[in-house]
Amino acid sequence: MIREFIIAAIEKEPEKGSLHTQLVAFRDNLIPDLDTNSFADMYAQAIACGLFAASIHRGWCILRVN
Repeated sequence: MIREFIIAAIEKEPEKGSLHTQLVAFRDNLIPDLDTNSFADMYAQAIACGLFAASIHRGWCILRVN
């Protein structure tokens, strides 16, 4: 779901937008043949991991054991 939102955002934003800039930076520095779909997948995974880490840090994760 997050992936689809990112793909839609990339399609709507201008070429100099934040997501385009990050995609170009990833291509230039890490993965030269990175396509938009793979970038969106990586980006969505990073967001999900960040939200999970924040939930654990804040103590409201449903997986928390006393």
